[in-house]
Amino acid sequence: INSTNKPIISIVDGIAFGGGCELNMLFDIVIASDRSVFSVPEGLIGALPPIASSHGISLMGRRLFRYLLTSEWINARTARDIGIVDLVVPAEQLPFMIYEFTEKIRRNSPMSIKNTKKIINEYKIKFRDLERLAGNYLAINASSQDFKNAQRAFINKEKIKWRGK
Repeated sequence: INSTNKPIISIVDGIAFGGGCELNMLFDIVIASDRSVFSVPEGLIGALPPIASSHGISLMGRRLFRYLLTSEWINARTARDIGIVDLVVPAEQLPFMIYEFTEKIRRNSPMSIKNTKKIINEYKIKFRDLERLAGNYLAINASSQDFKNAQRAFINKEKIKWRGK
């Protein structure tokens, strides 16, 4: 995502949880239907959201903290307010928005778009160290007993008992 010179537009019409939510933090333009819902619920299974806790915080700031720490669901308008989404429209307008934004981009100089994307990509690359750190912590969490217990509890629809191990 951080190496292409072409704009990436994401269209969300429904649920974008976990990695689906996190990937939207890396896209250039995110358009969501008003019925879309977002969440970074990795903490509920003893993991952590590596993109949201590195790039997400770096790009959106503290507005994201609450959702990283609580795993709350985020409606489309709130996702727009905190910076995950750029535009919220009724679901039936999504196909028109795809066309509208691709046409807006196409009106610009290809060289301008290409070089602007290079700058945007360089900006995002500055957060690679945080992304690696988040990946390391994710690996630690994924090897924990809590993570294993949480996976089993999730599958069996049981309440998890955290042990901190």
